[in-house]
Amino acid sequence: HAGTSVAIYTWDRILFLSLFWANILLMALNTGAAPKSRAFLYATLAAASLAPLWDYGFEIRHDNVLLLLLLSLWWMLRRSKQRAEAAYFCIGLLSGIMQFVAFKAFLYWLPITAIALLYPPPNHRPAPKTRTATAWFAGLITAAIIAFVAYKSTGSWGSFVNGFRTSIGHSEDLDRFAPWISLDRLPVQVPLLTALSVGMLLTVGRSLAARKWEVVSWNGPFPEAALSLGTFLILLINPVPYPYNLVLVVPFMFLAASAWTPQLADLFRGNAAMAWLAASIVTFAHAVPFCVQTSRHLDMPNARQEQLMNLAESMTDPATDPVYDAAGLVPTRESIHYQWFLHSLVMPKIQNGQLPAVRTMLAARPPAVIMPNYRMDWLGDDDRAYIAQHYLPLADDFMVLGASLPDAGGPFECIHPGRYSIVMPSASGESNPAGVITVDGERLAPDGVIRLSKGMHTISTPKGVKAAVVWIGPTLEQIALPGPGDHRALFVNWY
Repeated sequence: HAGTSVAIYTWDRILFLSLFWANILLMALNTGAAPKSRAFLYATLAAASLAPLWDYGFEIRHDNVLLLLLLSLWWMLRRSKQRAEAAYFCIGLLSGIMQFVAFKAFLYWLPITAIALLYPPPNHRPAPKTRTATAWFAGLITAAIIAFVAYKSTGSWGSFVNGFRTSIGHSEDLDRFAPWISLDRLPVQVPLLTALSVGMLLTVGRSLAARKWEVVSWNGPFPEAALSLGTFLILLINPVPYPYNLVLVVPFMFLAASAWTPQLADLFRGNAAMAWLAASIVTFAHAVPFCVQTSRHLDMPNARQEQLMNLAESMTDPATDPVYDAAGLVPTRESIHYQWFLHSLVMPKIQNGQLPAVRTMLAARPPAVIMPNYRMDWLGDDDRAYIAQHYLPLADDFMVLGASLPDAGGPFECIHPGRYSIVMPSASGESNPAGVITVDGERLAPDGVIRLSKGMHTISTPKGVKAAVVWIGPTLEQIALPGPGDHRALFVNWY
């Protein structure tokens, strides 16, 4: 209902920003602090100052929805005090919805719920295990029905099924890489949290070695420590552990560290010197790294993206003119193929022929506008040559259908019908010099705009004039130049 791509992304950003703060509040609630207490305020401030979450925590990304559901599940399991049947129904419901959000979700909810069913936490009103298991299964089935109806009613069930199959295929044949590109951010962005969570894990491990199974209990820090370790291990076994996966690790490191906080606070309470020491540690091992790491986001505004999104829409008809950018910046326009999204996981299949080449997709359904970004630097020479043959750059990050003609004109192949402008710069730089311009023998109108059908056309210009045929779209009267840009900065995913 938003109408334009900019409006769609504006509303989506508001939605995911709200989800970001919901996750922050859920993290604070999961520490066990009372909502109106000073401890809850401190927990909220601490959670809201975790730099990795400011990198990816409010992106339009399924991991953030998964985090919301996972934190809700953990609160329902660990902190809520309602009847066990109701709690386990909600846990089953959340588990099922998770699986319809992300393929990898079962790695999180399956072990948590299995342990909870076998060893129920004491905070729920007791009930027989058969009843809690039945309630959990009922919630799971309800989630499946809700998700199916949601996908089916919006016409996206086929996309979900294809995505699910693709996820299975990727999980079996992906080229793996080490997680250090993600993990090396932790000691830089959240050094204090890293130290506290590792300290908690070592403390629990030492207690486990000394007191054996006595430590394995819902009463104490063991559940948060195990959860933190579990999410860390999931990152380690992930074949493609990109940094955005930290949004599913750092919050649970925070919960593990928070389980240790009351004991640490007792060490500093009542001792002014120790309190100042603690304040200095928090400032320079947490607050300062947070400010340093997040301030770089101020250098990445969205003004250029929004300008080009609006320009692409003004130059295209939503019913007939695709837009291609390999990133999805213009969701109000169709793209060139089901596999339009260029990704490092997809490129090998395009290069080895398992998926159509980009030039094949472009030829089958030519877009009126191409918005290059860093992903297009991955394309091969043949793809680049095809684009250079059929498209003209209005800027480094914005291309439209068209071609430069030789002196006095020549043939032009129109691969997509629509309105074009004949631009005639002379050798001296004068725009639109005097002389007769014809297209297929017909004299060009004074405004230089003509509607071309698909196929070959002959354009004649005065001698000494090298004209260019440029797509202008369904409504514009003249070419709108977007100004200088850099395709490497149009869409950024690694920062």
